[in-house]
Amino acid sequence: MLSGGAVIRIGFVMTLLGVILQFIGVATVNWQVSEHGNSTLGVFTRCDQDVCRDFIANNPSMDAHLTCSKVLVVIGLISGVLSIMLTIVYEVSVDFPITHLVDIVHKSLQGTALAAFLGYVISAFFSLVGLIVWVVGVFPGNSRFQLGYSVVFLLTSCLLVFLGSVVIIGEWLFVLKKICRCTSL
Repeated sequence: MLSGGAVIRIGFVMTLLGVILQFIGVATVNWQVSEHGNSTLGVFTRCDQDVCRDFIANNPSMDAHLTCSKVLVVIGLISGVLSIMLTIVYEVSVDFPITHLVDIVHKSLQGTALAAFLGYVISAFFSLVGLIVWVVGVFPGNSRFQLGYSVVFLLTSCLLVFLGSVVIIGEWLFVLKKICRCTSL
């Protein structure tokens, strides 16, 4: 059986890898690729041949979907990064000797753990919804275009961030119960 520290490290590596893939998925321009590969489209940029420019949709409906998608994936990415930082704060703080003595520190660790978990869930949810909004509203769905590798990165990141967060919060709850020697968490 794995020790608690190993389980948390596995969950942290999963979420960290997920956030990195999320960043790559959002930053790259291969959300949509033309049939011949000479045109690619990302959530922020469009590239034709070797010329890239900001992607602005020409019709109002598509533009609304694109703007909504941009906002959702950026919120997801920011939430993931903040949760990574909270996870590091928690892991550093839980090993301090005062953690076992002061009830207020214990309560703040509970809050940090919960905030990180919720941040990870928000990150995965917003990124997934942003991707869905983009596919429904921007991706034409015709045979001249295919979904690109950026979509795969974003989908994989959502799965890794969510599963990693479940692993982490489960172990944190176990550790926090041991610290306070209580059953009411």
